[in-house]
Amino acid sequence: MKRLAFAAAAGLLALSGCAPAEPGPASGDAPSYYVVQSTEKPAVTPSAAASAPPSVTASAAASAPASAPATDTVAFIGDSYSAGTGAAKGSGFVDIVAAKYKLKMKNFAQGGTGYIKRRASRGTGACGKDVCPNYNEMAPKVIKSAPAIVIVSGGRNDPTNVAAFTEAANQLFKTLRAGLPQARIIATSPVWGVADMPPAAAQMQEAVKAAVISVGGIYVDLGEPLAGHPELTTGDKIHPNTAGHKVLAGAVIAGLTAAKVKLG
Repeated sequence: MKRLAFAAAAGLLALSGCAPAEPGPASGDAPSYYVVQSTEKPAVTPSAAASAPPSVTASAAASAPASAPATDTVAFIGDSYSAGTGAAKGSGFVDIVAAKYKLKMKNFAQGGTGYIKRRASRGTGACGKDVCPNYNEMAPKVIKSAPAIVIVSGGRNDPTNVAAFTEAANQLFKTLRAGLPQARIIATSPVWGVADMPPAAAQMQEAVKAAVISVGGIYVDLGEPLAGHPELTTGDKIHPNTAGHKVLAGAVIAGLTAAKVKLG
């Protein structure tokens, strides 16, 4: 098992995981999937507009909520790992993390999705639509909910096209920062479970780290806590079971603690 390395800097939280066998649309790698094109334009407060980084486009800043975020809410963006697949009800790693810091949770995670990847669910997926949105397409909805903290996890389902993945990660965190200028943004490193990491894994992890730090967020390197431990996964050897979710939660909490990050 690869030694856990908890590296925290400024960034967001991004974990991983849904079965690679899940179908996706033929054009799932198209850049248009991760360029936010929200038609919603809530009012932007003067303070929020002033806080938006100059590199962020005006359309992204227009998604900012009109009211200040509640101090006790955390929103999760992620895939099936963050959605709690494989764990007993209420025992997913996100449930454990939220409970640890006494935070109210808003979970926007969708199985099979990623920074770029959509999931063709034909109406049977968690989102209840023909195609579940990727992280960038979900961002406007997350912003509208006005959380005080956002934790992004995932990346395992995305194509290993480093250039496209890097662009998608940069777009996501810029959009979140523009819309939530006062929020704490955290990202976790992508996790590949029991399966071997792809050759591009390290570059994808670095892309998430650089992207979240660039907007003043926090990056938590989880290492590979499930690698070499099939007993921590379900029968598919991909999704963590209840014990595996507990291990993932411990990795997240340990990383935040090492970084001296206090939530709630």
